[in-house]
Amino acid sequence: MSEAKKKKRQYSAEYIKYGFIQSRTNPSSPMCLICQKTFSNEAMKPSRLLDHFNKMHSDMKDKDVTYFQNMEKKYVAQPTLSTLFSAASKQDNDGLRASYNISLLIAKTGKPHTIGEDLILPAIKEVITTVLHKPAADIIRKIPLSNSSVQRRIDEMAENIEESLCNHLKTCQFSIQLDESTLPTNEALLLSYVRFIKNEKICQELLFARNLETNTKGETIFNTLEKFCDEKQINLKNIMSIATDGAPAMTGRHKGFIAYLKNKVPDVLAVHCVIHRQHLVAKNLSERLHTSLHYVIRAVNKIRSNSLNDRLFSQLCVANDEDFNRLLLHTEVRWLSKGTCLTRFYNLFDSVIEFPKNKDTGLRDNLITSKNDISYLTDLYKLFNDVNLQLQGDDLNLIKTKTVVSTFVAKLQLYKRNIGRREFNNFPNLAAASFINDDLVVYCQHLENLHNDFKERFQDILNMDIPDWVLDPFSNVSTAESSQLEEQLLELTTNEEIKFKFKNGYQEFWLQKPIMELYPSLWSIVQRFLIAFPSSYLSERGFSAVATLLTKKRNRLLVTERGDLRLFLSKFEPDINKLVNAHQVHPSH
Repeated sequence: MSEAKKKKRQYSAEYIKYGFIQSRTNPSSPMCLICQKTFSNEAMKPSRLLDHFNKMHSDMKDKDVTYFQNMEKKYVAQPTLSTLFSAASKQDNDGLRASYNISLLIAKTGKPHTIGEDLILPAIKEVITTVLHKPAADIIRKIPLSNSSVQRRIDEMAENIEESLCNHLKTCQFSIQLDESTLPTNEALLLSYVRFIKNEKICQELLFARNLETNTKGETIFNTLEKFCDEKQINLKNIMSIATDGAPAMTGRHKGFIAYLKNKVPDVLAVHCVIHRQHLVAKNLSERLHTSLHYVIRAVNKIRSNSLNDRLFSQLCVANDEDFNRLLLHTEVRWLSKGTCLTRFYNLFDSVIEFPKNKDTGLRDNLITSKNDISYLTDLYKLFNDVNLQLQGDDLNLIKTKTVVSTFVAKLQLYKRNIGRREFNNFPNLAAASFINDDLVVYCQHLENLHNDFKERFQDILNMDIPDWVLDPFSNVSTAESSQLEEQLLELTTNEEIKFKFKNGYQEFWLQKPIMELYPSLWSIVQRFLIAFPSSYLSERGFSAVATLLTKKRNRLLVTERGDLRLFLSKFEPDINKLVNAHQVHPSH
C-alpha cells in the first residue's frame, strides 16, 4: 500500500487512562504524560499504548483517570519557549504602546519632550513602588521616553494624521483658510486650515504650516499651497472656498493669492474674514472720540509701563476697595483687547484720576473732560466684543454669520434712536454719566457712521441670497429656483428615511450622506453655506498655539518640520496600533 493510502489514526480522549495525550507540536502523535516521550502516529492504538504503560510505568497501575487528568492540566499550564517569547513580546509591545500614548499626551499639552524622562517616568516609578508595592525597574525599562524617543513618536503620529487627512481630501470638496505671520525669530510662517465633511460631520484640521523663505507676496503663498497639494496628490479643484484676512498680498486684483488661485479654480468662493472686517469697522472713530481713546491709552501706559507706578496704583486700588487692582494693556493684534481695556479702565476711573493727581495734571484734566466719551466707548466696545465672540468658534457657517451681522447692523440703528430719545438700555455707563445734548449728537452721528461702514464692508454677507428651502425644506418646496431643484426637493421631503433628522437642525439634516448622493443639485447649493469658512479664526488661533510652543527654552523647535504643532491642534487621533505593529521594539537602557 502506498504512503498516500495509509490510514491516519485519530487520538481518543479515552487514551488518558493510559497516561497519553496529544503532542503539542504534532497533534496526530501521542505523548506519554509520565516520561513525556512522543510516539509516531502508528502507535496511536490502545494495545501499543497499554504495552508502553505496563513496561515503563508499572508502578502507576493503581492510579485512576482523575490522576492523569490532573497531570494533563499541570502540563498544559507549563509555559513553553514560544509562549515565553510571546509574553515577553506582548509586554514590550504594551510598553511601546504606552510610549506612544504618553508622547501624544506630551504633544497635546505642549510640554517639552524631556518631561518624559524628567517627570513622567519618575512619577510612574513612584506609583508602582509606593502604591502597588512592586519593583518598577522592569516596567520602566519597557517604556521608551527619552527626548529623542518622544520626538520620534510625535513625528510618526503627526505623519500618520497628515496621511489620513490628505487621503480623505483627495476624495472630497473642502474649504481652506490661510494666514501668515512673522515669528519672533523674523521667520514668516504660513498656516492653512481645511474644513470638510467626514462621517456626516463637519471637521476642521490644520492642513500645513510652512515657512515662507523670502517674501510674503501672493504668488509665493499660492506656490506654497500648490506645492503641498502636488506632493500630497490633492486636486486644487477640490477647493470650493477660501477665507483670508483681506491683506493686499491675499486679495490683490492681479497679483494677490486669490487671483492666482482663481486662475486654477475659477469658481472658488473668496471670503474676507468677517472678524477682521468687524475689527476694521470698530476703528472708525471721530476725531473727538479718537482723542478720548488716546487719553485712556496714555494713562494706562503711564501706569503699567513703570513697575513702581504699577505697584503704587495697585495699593491705591486696594485702599479704595476696588474690585480690581490692575489696568489691562491694549494691543491692536488682539480682537477683544480694546473692549476689555476700556471696561477695566472705566471700572477704576476714580482711582486713575486720583493716582496722577500731583504728577500729570494735564492728562488728569483731559480724562475728566472726556469721561462721557470714555463711558460711551466702554459700552460700545462691550457690544463689539459680544459680536466678535459670536463670529468666533468652530461651528460658524455663512448662514449663522449673516444672521449675526444683519442683527448687529439693525441694532446700530436702534441704538442711535434710543440714545436720541435718552434711552440707554444698552449703554449703562453712559446712562450714569453727566452728559449734555451735544455729547448725544456726537454719539448718534458716530453710530450712524458705524452703520454705514458696516453695510459697506459686509455688503457681500448682507446681500447673500439664502434660499428658504435650505433652512426649512419641508415648508418651502415651491420656492425652488428651477423645476429640477423643485423635483429633487419634492423627492427629499417625501423620503421618510431622512426627514426625522430635521428635528436636530438644518445642518445635521443636510449632512446626511444619502442627501449628497440622491440629491446632488440641492447639495451643490447647500454645501457652500455649510463648508465655507466665514473667517480666518482658526489660523489666528494656530499662531497663538505657535507662541505657546515656542517658549524661550524651546525657541529652537522647528514647528514646520516637527509634529508638535499638528498634534497640539489636531482633533484627529493617530492610528497607534498601526504604528506599534510596524515598529521594532527597543526598550530603554
